[in-house]
Amino acid sequence: MELKKYRLGDIAEIIGGVSYSPKDICTGGIRILRGGNIQNQHIELKTDDVFLPISYKNNISQIYVGDTILVASTGSVDVLGKAATCFQYTEDVQIGAFLRIIRPKADKYTMLISSALSSDYFKRYIKAQAKGTSINNITLGYLRDFEIYAPHDFTGLSHLSANIENKICLNRAINDNLPWLDRSLKGAKVRFAA
Repeated sequence: MELKKYRLGDIAEIIGGVSYSPKDICTGGIRILRGGNIQNQHIELKTDDVFLPISYKNNISQIYVGDTILVASTGSVDVLGKAATCFQYTEDVQIGAFLRIIRPKADKYTMLISSALSSDYFKRYIKAQAKGTSINNITLGYLRDFEIYAPHDFTGLSHLSANIENKICLNRAINDNLPWLDRSLKGAKVRFAA
């Protein structure tokens, strides 16, 4: 099978996050994701997330389905390059300054990018490129130049991967609701069959 080389900068836009002053943090508005929100190739919304006034809203740095979020600057080389792809739209969620959005220029590239940025190959590439004294950074140039190899026609593989990811998201949503369901049933005094 012959593989084709794709340069990340040719198939995706790379978008920086929002910088803010701590005095602008509020209790509602735009949720700002930070490095801790990227866990096990999954975007986790947390109770201690930062919120900024709605005046910070920026449609470009809003997270959309198909975007891959990447930790681009951190004190830990091991955390640098962690990535997670958004498979479920959440309104008014943007990224902070130490993250990047990798936004595919076409839907067909979503799973190709997601898989590549979650690979050991990408982790080795990032560790070799990491620059900084106390804060490690991935430069825009290194991200744009990252090469991904895939078959000429990878649409079938992309559809299969997307379906699997959607099922994983559905299972997470079901699991997140199980404690609520259990409390609801107990509160309603439902009798369970023995």
